[in-house]
Amino acid sequence: MTFRFSLVLPFITFAVSSCTAAPSDVAPERAAPAEHRDSLDALHVTQALDLSDFEGSTFLEAMSMRGGIKESLDSDEETIFTFGDRAALDGAERNFDSHVRAKIEGFLKDGRDGLDQLVDALEGQRTTPRGAPAAIGRQLEKLDLLENPDMTGLASVTIAPFLALASGAGTSVRVNAKNYYYNIGYKRGSSDPAELAKDVKSGRSFGAGPMHRALDASDTFYLTEMGNYLEEAENPSGFYRALLQILVRCDGSGYATLSDEGQTVATDFLAIYTAELDRHLMSALDQHPWENDLAEVTMLSAYGTKSGMVRVNGQLTRGKPARYFGIGHSGSGIGITRRDRMALQKAVTHAERELHPEVVEKLEAILGNRDGDVIHGVMLYLNDRNTQRDVHRNRDALVEAVMTFLTRIRDDASAITGMIAE
Repeated sequence: MTFRFSLVLPFITFAVSSCTAAPSDVAPERAAPAEHRDSLDALHVTQALDLSDFEGSTFLEAMSMRGGIKESLDSDEETIFTFGDRAALDGAERNFDSHVRAKIEGFLKDGRDGLDQLVDALEGQRTTPRGAPAAIGRQLEKLDLLENPDMTGLASVTIAPFLALASGAGTSVRVNAKNYYYNIGYKRGSSDPAELAKDVKSGRSFGAGPMHRALDASDTFYLTEMGNYLEEAENPSGFYRALLQILVRCDGSGYATLSDEGQTVATDFLAIYTAELDRHLMSALDQHPWENDLAEVTMLSAYGTKSGMVRVNGQLTRGKPARYFGIGHSGSGIGITRRDRMALQKAVTHAERELHPEVVEKLEAILGNRDGDVIHGVMLYLNDRNTQRDVHRNRDALVEAVMTFLTRIRDDASAITGMIAE
């Protein structure tokens, strides 16, 4: 994944990544789980989907099928909604993590009072998620609400998804009673390369689980919380199984085996994964496989969080998964460190082949020859339209083979590190 931000004035384009405007360096609001469940029902948005609606389909199919998740995200952009009143704002404030609210109020001279003024000025206006930033920007300037008037563009695209969702726009995806995520502002994806480059910068997704309210988790935020969870988990196999069951058959029942922390990490994964797979599908799966980067670093961390090792600048070194966030010449994200990470994935696969050849061979029998990197091979297999029949036929065997591999590279972490370091 890479940093994606696009802004055009005076006609503002709603185009902020699901992962770029998030509070990436702060811990989420830690509400008591019981309090969270009692007080935070999901917002009522235009299109409310349930993961179970797609049970039996692969997640790629759920995204790309007629009536699927992407179709809902695509239609949102031009679906008209009416800006809500202060009561709608109050409902959204109870539903969103405090860091989302603080980020918005930080643009405004009078904080929450300024936000109330903005909501009063917008109440009753009809617009679309695409047009919302421009409508917000006009009122910010007219009412002189900003601490820094030069920040009108950034403030508008930061505030827009929050107020649009508060007013009923967007698509929600429910995993279970305690976990869901919102999606707002995604473009369809143009066949014109120049327009596509802008389209893949669009959209925001917010995950909500037992341990934090709706939050647009950044790459750094997710890598940090995932790393902490895997380091502390005595046996993270339930976490991996729950994610795999969703990817191969949209079955969220594995959440029932997870702690509140595990469920929340899994939901943040799904929110980001949905955003990045949507962007990949904008190019007909030809460009930007950022969802694969996300899933691969998550699987590699079965080894990395046990060994305490990562690969940076061609060297195996001590570190946590957050080290896989990189900053490049034209952006930032997990994709920037892809070369180092995939080199380590290949090295881990090779070492495990030496230690337990049957484990790797079992995966390769399903995946085919994947150039010695079965972690990357799993994601290529899952996110290829031409392999979906095979995924259906092999999904039970695939889940068990991946689970065995991830368990082994975690248990064999010390031996693998020694073999790679030789």
